[in-house]
Amino acid sequence: RPGELEARRQSHLPPDETPFIGRVEELATLDSLISDPAVRLINISGPGGVGKTRLAIAVARRNVHRYEQGIYFVPLAAIESFDHVFTSIATALDLPIQDEGTPKEQLLDYLRGKHMFLILDNFEQLADEKALLAEMLASTTRLSILVTSREVLNLREEQGYPLAGLTLPDSADGSELLQADAPRLFLQSARRQLPDFTLY
Repeated sequence: RPGELEARRQSHLPPDETPFIGRVEELATLDSLISDPAVRLINISGPGGVGKTRLAIAVARRNVHRYEQGIYFVPLAAIESFDHVFTSIATALDLPIQDEGTPKEQLLDYLRGKHMFLILDNFEQLADEKALLAEMLASTTRLSILVTSREVLNLREEQGYPLAGLTLPDSADGSELLQADAPRLFLQSARRQLPDFTLY
């Protein structure tokens, strides 16, 4: 359908290597936050490996239709210095950096007026430069940002969303085991190696 095709064109997200499991309540809460025009900076925080990136991408896919210029995923794990963050964002946006003006000035000028959603993944290593996020929001009116981070940023504009682990079963009873998210994820991972694997 035309609407779905246009949404796919606006979705500049990495492909899902495996099906997304669970997080129903988390997705619903984040959907509500994203739909609130007063919330422009969301920080999904939590320890490494808890699933912040997968959740960010999953909720982005559900909301890509909201943004005229689309949703963009910017991986920051390999960033070696603060100066590289501007070129990383520009690369994700297919924005060529010119000789005139600094990368930061060119990026902020490009984002001004854009109705866009940026996912800045693994922002914890740039936490000391968090003022950049406030500057990006202050220089735009329709830009929204979602960061994943191991740390709370303590910015005035920040809407925190601490993420816990997947749900566990109330008992080890076989009929209830796969009602919880953690065993379902374990089963999915195990069956990639052993297709006939069962939990009981």
